[in-house]
Amino acid sequence: FAGVPFDLVAGPLVRGLLVRWGVRKWVFVLVAHHIVVDGWSVPVLWDELGTVYAALVEGREPELVALPVQYSDFAVWQREWLAGGVLDEQLGYWRDRLRGLEAVRVPVDRPRPLVRSGRGAVVEFELSAELTGRLRGLAGRCGATVFMVLLAAWCELLCRVGGDTDIAVGTPVAGRGRPELERMIGFFVNTLVVRVDGSGDPSFVEMIARVREAAVGAFAHQEVPFERLVEELAPRREASGDPFFQVVFSFDEDGPGVPLLPGVEVTPVILEVDQAKFELAVGLAARGDRIVGHLNYAVDLFDRPTVARLADHYTRLLTLATGNPRRSLADHDLLTTNERRQLLNQIQAGRRL
Repeated sequence: FAGVPFDLVAGPLVRGLLVRWGVRKWVFVLVAHHIVVDGWSVPVLWDELGTVYAALVEGREPELVALPVQYSDFAVWQREWLAGGVLDEQLGYWRDRLRGLEAVRVPVDRPRPLVRSGRGAVVEFELSAELTGRLRGLAGRCGATVFMVLLAAWCELLCRVGGDTDIAVGTPVAGRGRPELERMIGFFVNTLVVRVDGSGDPSFVEMIARVREAAVGAFAHQEVPFERLVEELAPRREASGDPFFQVVFSFDEDGPGVPLLPGVEVTPVILEVDQAKFELAVGLAARGDRIVGHLNYAVDLFDRPTVARLADHYTRLLTLATGNPRRSLADHDLLTTNERRQLLNQIQAGRRL
């Protein structure tokens, strides 16, 4: 049910399924195409579902808040904006910012195919409450957001594993700059390219400052739709990858939430992911006093142990860097005792050969 493709011409673009799982247990599956729902929409959808459900249980007509505008109004606004002079200024920023950029190539376990299959899998991990608290504290002292601190460590890890100091990642933004759009269900999200300079052996504090500068600049010029940016800048295209970046990074401070249904205990169910839109997609989300994360990876390129090791090294780097944020990031040893022993054994075996 969840994996059945959508027909974008005939629809529908949203479908639901309610399955009886036992005497007092039901499973509700809701599947929507991304063209009509984005991440911001999900809590709005749950809130309205709860409102309608409560009204029906009480035998009254549901009363939803009237929307001041419709999605078609947003489309008109965006079209008019793209025809104005502000577009030239924003495109000028991106031309300068992305000049000479080559997409980061993370070392892979197998050669990149000419055309990706789209098959994927996920490795999950979690940051402890203590580490999450240190990350939040450091973000406050650096005048940065938690997203910026987390991204700074990820960019450093990409520098370490790939040997490249010119790092660019894609990151989604809500695209709801007008207050009239906050309660609307639809697709408003845009993708930004955050390009970070990792050269010169920076400390974690310095890396955070570089990420903050890059992110603030990108967010200030977020109105250009990513597809329009690709069209205007015309980067070299390959069927095996995406323009500008191969890695996506996101952080969700609030989480998707769950619908509040009177008399019903609702528990979200995480479905197994078997697709990958990018080579690597890092998704982090606040959950109470902790941060949970997942690495969605293309199975055409990576073995699961490789991605699990990336997650372990990322957690270790965050732990070491927050413990001494003014120390050079290159001085932090990310290898575990077992990894170091394996590496030494491989070196010794090579010498004997």
